[in-house]
Amino acid sequence: MLDIYDMFLVGGIFCGFITSLLLFFQARRYQRHANLLLSLALFPIAWYAFIYLILKTGAIIHVPVLFRAGSPLYYLIGPCSYLYVRSVIMDEDRFRKWDWVHFLPAILHLIELMPFFLTDAETKREIVREITQRFNTSYQKGSGLVPAIWHFMLRPVHALIYLVFQWALLIRAVNRKNNYTIQPQVFRSIRAWLFGSTTLITIIMVGLLVQTVVGVMLAKSSVPVTSASGYMQIVMTFAFFIMSAYLFFKPDILYGTLKTNAERFIKTVNPSPEPPAAPKQQPVATEPAVITVATGKENTGNEDEPAARRETLLNEELINLYSDKVEEHLACRQSFRRKGLTINQLADELCMPVHHLSYVLNHLYKQRFSDFINQHRVEYVRQLFTEEENRVMKLEILAEKAGFSSRSNFFAMFKKFTGVTPADYIRQAEQKRTA
Repeated sequence: MLDIYDMFLVGGIFCGFITSLLLFFQARRYQRHANLLLSLALFPIAWYAFIYLILKTGAIIHVPVLFRAGSPLYYLIGPCSYLYVRSVIMDEDRFRKWDWVHFLPAILHLIELMPFFLTDAETKREIVREITQRFNTSYQKGSGLVPAIWHFMLRPVHALIYLVFQWALLIRAVNRKNNYTIQPQVFRSIRAWLFGSTTLITIIMVGLLVQTVVGVMLAKSSVPVTSASGYMQIVMTFAFFIMSAYLFFKPDILYGTLKTNAERFIKTVNPSPEPPAAPKQQPVATEPAVITVATGKENTGNEDEPAARRETLLNEELINLYSDKVEEHLACRQSFRRKGLTINQLADELCMPVHHLSYVLNHLYKQRFSDFINQHRVEYVRQLFTEEENRVMKLEILAEKAGFSSRSNFFAMFKKFTGVTPADYIRQAEQKRTA
């Protein structure tokens, strides 16, 4: 028989499974990497709650194969939660080189559980039948090569260690002690969710650790752990329900935090739109800030931008946000050094609609995408010229390091943006140094 708290648990399980699946399979590119990690952090919690519920009600007897089936996934909660927060704060769109190490505990647990997984269904049915009659034995049953109780103790401790680093990451983000990629405006809009979800996961993990300790102490007692740790279970149930339900009704998390945050600043075009105020110290067009991309012909002069008709009015705050994000991204990641970089690729890296990026380049910087990127490449080469070891290096090598596809293109762009050839520029720089 389900009580009121079990009903909240059912609601949390439903929302948890639905949202984790939406996050995992949603096709949008915005925040794809972060959403995948959030899904991998949320799904094991929902699965843990589901297994607990069918164990408590005895329904597990009909599906004994599910017992311990999700155990390796529980080692993903801490790492994926931490990596999710890191990917959002640092605007990461892929794993780092050594991130696979975070998944080793789950992989090793999966391997050592293989003997139990290969056990016949009747043996598993006997195990779960015993657990439904005496719940405290669930901490000892279903062992692989390592006793099950070790994993019950290790999993919450493992997750809490990651949560310590996760809290430190969030606190540094608030204090801006690290040069994170995420814009301050964007971070402020999602700070409540990041801190809230971290708090709720911490409560759940602390609760699981307490419940496990109580279960070990009552291993030989007739008092079930579900009764002895009742208050902690209630707290964990509500924490899980709140987190799952919040996600379920927050499309800005499900479909891309940065995208939705940006769209909050977008105003629908009306019959007589007012032109936005010009950003300070930045040249802006005098006509109304409206993007119009005509079907079949681009207004950017760049064939990479999709041909579609869009009309969007960008206000000053969104323009400045985009501009800061573009400059910070290019300074930190130096995407311009990649040969053949297209506006679509850069927009994907920035989690920004292509037509918004095109508008910012055309109307704020007064440049096409190709000129904008080439100017950054030229500035990069000029910076290389200031380093003594680069002065004896061939110009073709420096041009290739900056991302230019050919020597002729490099010479043409360098003269376009500096007014002199690379050789003349070096000669003038040498004269200034020796003067």
